[in-house]
Amino acid sequence: MRVLSTVTENLSSRGFFCLVDEPLALGESVACILGLPLWHDPQMSLALRCQAQVVWVKAMQDGRFGVGCRIDDYAVVA
Repeated sequence: MRVLSTVTENLSSRGFFCLVDEPLALGESVACILGLPLWHDPQMSLALRCQAQVVWVKAMQDGRFGVGCRIDDYAVVA
């Protein structure tokens, strides 16, 4: 299993878009942890453990890859 650090650009209840340094395969199943800042205290965050599937991949001009993932399941991490 490889571990990638990403920058999430967009998040919704159905999925997310992130930037990665190496491409992921279309249809690949990924396990991820999303850190979400709390609106009332930006110093605190909430972590979601997600199971997601890669639904699109796009090579970016800066050499990274944009990846769109559909969230299939998630749980709040205590």
